[in-house]
Amino acid sequence: MYRARTATPTAEPEDAWREKQRQLAEARVRLLAAKNGEASVPPPSPTAPQSPAPSPPAPLAASAEPAPERSPREASAVSKLISEIAAGLGETGSAARHGIYVLLKRQGDAFVHEHVAKARGVEASGGMLTLDGQRRRTLGGVFFFLAKKTVGEEAWCQMFPLPSKRRPHSTRSPSSPAPALPTPTAPPTASTKTTQPGEARTVKVTLIGRPDPVEVRDTFIETTMVNRKAPDLPKGLPAPPKEPTRWRVFIGKKTWARVESALATDPTDMLVVEAWGAFDASVGVMTAYAMNATTVALQRAAKASKPALGAP
Repeated sequence: MYRARTATPTAEPEDAWREKQRQLAEARVRLLAAKNGEASVPPPSPTAPQSPAPSPPAPLAASAEPAPERSPREASAVSKLISEIAAGLGETGSAARHGIYVLLKRQGDAFVHEHVAKARGVEASGGMLTLDGQRRRTLGGVFFFLAKKTVGEEAWCQMFPLPSKRRPHSTRSPSSPAPALPTPTAPPTASTKTTQPGEARTVKVTLIGRPDPVEVRDTFIETTMVNRKAPDLPKGLPAPPKEPTRWRVFIGKKTWARVESALATDPTDMLVVEAWGAFDASVGVMTAYAMNATTVALQRAAKASKPALGAP
């Protein structure tokens, strides 16, 4: 915008020139905000002094409560404690350190140390598998699994909220017409309808091998059997996990009495267990509940004692 000048032009005062540049900048900001669908920024009063723009708020931590102010010495002690706990769990990533920090802040030192001890106990007793049973959890993974189980799903989600997805800015101008609604299609036929969820009505697991030392309970015995090598699988199937699969086996006392002496007499004999298998999420291992148990030697002896077909 130009002003009418007299015959003798004079230079525009510097203050007026800066004020004009400021007004142009504010107009550009309001125009950009209007295009992005944001509320327009009202122009400041020409008489009010211009205060500096407020700094953006600092990002909130995972916890809903604000972090208390700490002295440099306290902050250093907390950082050292987090480093010691993370090193003891074998975790070096920033995500694990943040998780330990949140648990220390919300649940306290005693809670964290207690669950570190529980995780080490689980690790000493054979470890814990992931929910899909494909691999063994790390010590840090066991720690966070046990802590989440104690805290509860709802409280855990409050302490560790999932990041919200930001909606992209619309590129459609306000004057452009709204997109047309999709034309409704015909209902799916019987052949294209979604089928019912899959169901396994019968599960049967056969374990063959030497069991670990037996623990005698009231009405059953408990032992473990570890599968470390996969068989030759048909072509086209995905590669099986390399980690061994640990099975916790429960056998009734009467059934165990029939095979105990055979296994003790022949150290090369192998236990054969036909069982129903399930994944026990409380301990993170596969569990077999024996319906029948025998040994390879007992099977051979039973087969040899049967008369051959056609014999008199």
